[in-house]
Amino acid sequence: MAEPASLAGRIARNTGMLFGGKLTSAVIGLLVLFILGNVLAPAEFGGLLLLHAYAASFSGLASFKSWQVVVNYGVAPFSRSDWPQIQKLIRFAMGLDGVGAIIAASLAVVIMPFAYDMIGMPDGYLTPALAYCALIFFNQTSASTGLLRLSDRFDLLSAHTLVMPVIRLVGVSICALLGTGLVGYIAVWFAASFLSYIALPLLALRELARQNLLSGLFGGGKWLRAPEAGIWRFAMFSNLDSTVKTASEHLPTLLAGATFGPGAAAIYRISRQIADLFARGVSQFDRVVHPEIARLLNAGESSRVISLAVRSSLVLLGLGLGVASLLALSGADILSSLLGENYADSAALIVLLLLAATLMAAAMPFYPILYACKHPARALASRLCGIALFLSLIPLLAQRMELESLGWAAIAGEAFGLTLVLVFAVRSLQARTGQSEAISLRTASTTSASDTPEDRSGGPGQPVSGKAVSANRRSSE
Repeated sequence: MAEPASLAGRIARNTGMLFGGKLTSAVIGLLVLFILGNVLAPAEFGGLLLLHAYAASFSGLASFKSWQVVVNYGVAPFSRSDWPQIQKLIRFAMGLDGVGAIIAASLAVVIMPFAYDMIGMPDGYLTPALAYCALIFFNQTSASTGLLRLSDRFDLLSAHTLVMPVIRLVGVSICALLGTGLVGYIAVWFAASFLSYIALPLLALRELARQNLLSGLFGGGKWLRAPEAGIWRFAMFSNLDSTVKTASEHLPTLLAGATFGPGAAAIYRISRQIADLFARGVSQFDRVVHPEIARLLNAGESSRVISLAVRSSLVLLGLGLGVASLLALSGADILSSLLGENYADSAALIVLLLLAATLMAAAMPFYPILYACKHPARALASRLCGIALFLSLIPLLAQRMELESLGWAAIAGEAFGLTLVLVFAVRSLQARTGQSEAISLRTASTTSASDTPEDRSGGPGQPVSGKAVSANRRSSE
């Protein structure tokens, strides 16, 4: 793996590549939403977004977040060029992806007929909705993501982020010209997701071939056999953490549809997309810094880790607050000016969601610390407490604040989650540092136990092991 001159240089380079790709992807995604908002009725527009949120929720529900396994357990063998161990990790992660995809697709298809009306979907589109849910089976990309991150191929990851939005833009433009109706747009969403799902594994296979790691990869025994002790526990907690994270991303859209109707879901989703222009950009920093934190901890440099995380968090917090302040002071109602009066009164919601995204961004640098310290349960606890507060506040605020209640509840939940993850990260590093110092003291004590060079080298009548050797054996030697 190529090593740039410095840690800061590598982080800046990789963040820049991912940020550029993700920002371009987000802008294209907004353009797609604006086209849809002008050609579809609010109920149909909201129905498409609700369908995607529903499918994405189940996809995250069964995801084992196997890229975490590849990165956090692969740093050490990668650094010593232990390729058989890397292959075992990749094979295990691919097995997790397959199991997760099967479970998620099955659950989504089985539950959809019962959830269809509950989440606010418009009448008459159950069959294409079921087909879209079945597509989750092909979403087996997490292991590929982990390999490319570990291999420092953020250029490929950046390019991949453009696959889905570009195909959506082309497809939506064609559907708008032909006037296909909602079924045509669901077909576009299907094609874009499918091509995105198969593109990333192909890029990962190309990288494996470049590193001569394909030979023996697919024939190395049981795929779900744990390559290291404790890895199944790590994977299970990663799965739970991924479930909570996915719920925080897509559940609000479903709640907006179920509580206020599909039109409100469309308003919320576009507002969230605008706010995510910031959040998605800074999330790339998290994906870059995660392998770096794992490498630093593997090298025993815990002090650099907390310094890097705190500085990063403060920078992200300052950037987000600055953007939110500018938007609030401008008083612009973006959706109303671009999509018409059906989407009016969204300016305050966008600012609130941007503030929530800022707090989420500030928490991002601390989550990799918990994973690198092999404490995914603490990451899960942080997210779970945040989303629990979010959900508990919505019924209390909905009647008085209507759709804006989702924004205020999100701010409270993200603030609580930030506080918890900061505390957990500091404690995890302190515990790790204490363990390292204890090991160092034991090693030093053992090394200094012998008083003379003769004792340390074995001395007369003693080998290096320190065990006594009989005189008869010495004479025979």
